Amino acid sequence: MKEKRKSPRLKCIFKVRFPEEEELETENFSLGGVFVKTAFAQRFDTDETVYLMIYLPTDRKRPLTVQSRVVNVLENGIGVKFMNLNDVTKDGLQECYNFFRSQDNQTQQE
Repeated sequence: MKEKRKSPRLKCIFKVRFPEEEELETENFSLGGVFVKTAFAQRFDTDETVYLMIYLPTDRKRPLTVQSRVVNVLENGIGVKFMNLNDVTKDGLQECYNFFRSQDNQTQQE
């Protein structure tokens, strides 16, 4: 099956949250979206619009709020696709992606 993503998915864990929800963790991340682990995945519907606060590993004090669309609901979490990104959000996501990609490269070299 051909990969549909425009950027490769990175296996990485960082903190995110939905407004009015507890802090959650990711399982993987790409510039197009993220998989969020949650025991409450059944609360979400496919194609639902959600706002996700992403805590960047380089700046945990100022999370990015990203409009997203639920594209996958599984027993252990949901996959979301980022939508309507402005330049500041794109830059923040790129910074996050670069950080984890460099971490992944360092792990492979060790």
